[in-house]
Amino acid sequence: MRARNTMANANDRIIAVVLTALELEYHAVREYLTDLKVWAHTAGTLFETGTVRGADVRVALAVTGEGNQASAVVTERASAAFAPEVVLVVGVAGALHADIDLGDVVVATRIYGYHGGKEDRTGFHARPRAWDAPHHLEQHARYLTRTAWWDRLLPEYPGRPFKIHLRPVLAGEVVLDSRASPLAQLVRRHYNDAAAVEMESAGASLAARLNRSLPLLTVRGISDRADGNKAASDLTGWQSVAASRAAAFALALVVGIESAARTGTDRAAAVGPGSWAVERAEDAVGGTASGHRVQSVSAIPRPTTWQRHAFVDHDRLFGVGQLVDDVSASIISRTGHAVVSLFGEGGIGKTALAHDAVVRSTAENVFSRIAWATAAQTGGALDLIPAGGGTAYWLDVVKDLANQLNFDLGLSRALWTKHFGLRMDSLGPDERVLAVIDNIETIEDASSVIRSLHEMGVDRPHKLIVTTRWQLLPALPAVTEYRLRPLEDISAVALIRHLGAADPDLRSADERALRPILDVTDGNPFLIKLVVRHFLSSHLPLDRLLNEFRQLGGLDDERRSLAGRLRSHLYLRSLRELERRFGAESVMALMSSFCVKGKGDMFTYDELSAVSGLANSELFSKVLTGACQLSLVTAFGDSSTPGKLDRAYTIHGLLYEFTCGQSSGRREGDGS
Repeated sequence: MRARNTMANANDRIIAVVLTALELEYHAVREYLTDLKVWAHTAGTLFETGTVRGADVRVALAVTGEGNQASAVVTERASAAFAPEVVLVVGVAGALHADIDLGDVVVATRIYGYHGGKEDRTGFHARPRAWDAPHHLEQHARYLTRTAWWDRLLPEYPGRPFKIHLRPVLAGEVVLDSRASPLAQLVRRHYNDAAAVEMESAGASLAARLNRSLPLLTVRGISDRADGNKAASDLTGWQSVAASRAAAFALALVVGIESAARTGTDRAAAVGPGSWAVERAEDAVGGTASGHRVQSVSAIPRPTTWQRHAFVDHDRLFGVGQLVDDVSASIISRTGHAVVSLFGEGGIGKTALAHDAVVRSTAENVFSRIAWATAAQTGGALDLIPAGGGTAYWLDVVKDLANQLNFDLGLSRALWTKHFGLRMDSLGPDERVLAVIDNIETIEDASSVIRSLHEMGVDRPHKLIVTTRWQLLPALPAVTEYRLRPLEDISAVALIRHLGAADPDLRSADERALRPILDVTDGNPFLIKLVVRHFLSSHLPLDRLLNEFRQLGGLDDERRSLAGRLRSHLYLRSLRELERRFGAESVMALMSSFCVKGKGDMFTYDELSAVSGLANSELFSKVLTGACQLSLVTAFGDSSTPGKLDRAYTIHGLLYEFTCGQSSGRREGDGS
């Protein structure tokens, strides 16, 4: 197994390196990345590292220039610098067969280095080299072509639906743009199975092979037919279309592969909507069981710009019809509050409901511009709070909104918020903006975001929708708020049957047979989806699968049930962020203090300070403030300062069990 790199820290680990030959190809990949940073190799090669939009997956990107030699050199440098899990050669290519059209995507099952050979008086004798695609990469690619969910990431483009082909690709040293030349005849004679031709993958494949067989895959969009009309095809814009499609497919593949690795399995069922789409929006509801629903790419309607940022994978909602109506009415209203908040536990369906409410609102044609941004970040909730002119992450959110709203903010990041406000002020009297900020982690973040966007002009008649796990009222009074609750049994059963429509056991099961699933998931749509999909992909008998879930600790012990484990993960992530800021010892001193009393009991500020044993009062205050901001600790009373004597502090009952049940041992999920 290859050693995984660490970069600056675990969150910066580079999963894949994407190599392109042309600037146009580079920018096509770059459009799907956020949090971009420049990384310079000692030999001068510049890489950009970034996070795939909506996924906790980081990649490195570089331009190799044209030709196999250049791509080999950069592949070697990328391998040494990042030790990635996979290298992807992404860009455009020319088609070699009539059944491959402009705009189609070709995933190389084999790379032919076709320019090797011997020339004597009897003619040319081909001596090619060939590299087969790694089996696991090819399998992930084949699965991705069947699910087709990744297609909704693409920009709209009029014309014929396109196809994905998994076939061999030629990599030579010249641009082939003729069907009648001697080289074209040689290709037809010796490499008749090749679907496309390009100039970089042979060099990259050789370098990857020499680096302990580093997995490498080539993904190419077809921009010409290699028939003498390349210039005309390029002028009509096919290079941009082909490059964008290849980039989207390649990055979706990376996210799927990493998702499979994180779940500890390489099963194909781990790829697709259950990886990128669900990880980006754990609140998505409904959907169709991966592995049982096969669609052509053209079957998915192309979304508008904001929908490509929403990242939901459901095809219908259950049990929330009236709530969607109510939220839509609040969004459309010109007289209500400018802010609409959807709150509820993780996985309850906030993102999906917000998406459907916005879709329904657009039917009324009351908004001229719509934008959707996701706030949740691995780096921690506090990174979102605008301060001192704006953090880097907050400015990325502003830029994301601006791009969708077609606002030009200029080159100076320091002026982005100001320019955003100016663009809002310049809108015509009949224009209305609808902005969505999804997955805000804390009340403090929500307050800061709402205040900042208000100052930037997002106020009546415009609308702001936020989704969060926390209730904002009464802390933020100027908000119309809706709470999402777990599904009632009748709706949960309908969702289970919908997800398992292709399986006779689930499709026809009565409520009594499905009761164990209802008990395990506690009406949480995301957990229902996980259980059903695991059942469909594992092919285990339903009773055996449910028994495995019970072995996690028993249904009566919520901390160790499946639902409890998911919630524990959310708490663990917040605890680690707090430890990163203040140290594990200080955080443990604070959190374990709550174990002195019973679940639900409260502490005054002085009581908590004394029990924690933190002699440094300033440090204690900072740790407690951070814990409140991360929603690990709940404070009641005057919020003007954490040191008020009339304030009381407690932690959620589930967090109490998580903390106090393991205070003397290793945390669940902690690798220490």
